[in-house]
Amino acid sequence: MYEQAQADQKDAIDQTLHGVAGEFCVACWYPDRDERETAPYAVLYLRCEADFPDEWRAASPWSPWGVKQQILRGFVKVGPVGQERALTDLVVDAVGRPQRCEDGWYAALARHLDGPDLRSRLAEAEESDDPVVRLRAGYVYRVLDDRSMKVTLASWKRWVASAEVPRGTAG
Repeated sequence: MYEQAQADQKDAIDQTLHGVAGEFCVACWYPDRDERETAPYAVLYLRCEADFPDEWRAASPWSPWGVKQQILRGFVKVGPVGQERALTDLVVDAVGRPQRCEDGWYAALARHLDGPDLRSRLAEAEESDDPVVRLRAGYVYRVLDDRSMKVTLASWKRWVASAEVPRGTAG
């Protein structure tokens, strides 16, 4: 009976956005699967987190941060697979909003999206009145310009330490 309840729960979750986004994550790591079919759902998952963070978190049957991380890591691994514009929007949104869990993956993803559109939007962010937004935009520029640099929490902290930013505002 317990096994049947678990199977029913898995089937129910598989039919939600969480399930299809999870399929994208699986497809990114197995060469016999095609991630392009589920990529739009993975982007929708990220868009929901960006636009409706409280509802997004409350709707998840588990902590949604792990799924967000796996989706972003998947896009870093396989590239934007036809989702360039939507992912560029998400990168720029992450630069311009308060820091959220796993947002660091957007900087690594930006390498796949490098081009005039992303760079012009980062240039706009560098003109922001908010010093943290300027700092984040500068970091993403650095990631784009130095492909040998690893995108890690340590590289972000080094970037913050090297930049002129008022104490207590880097986040």
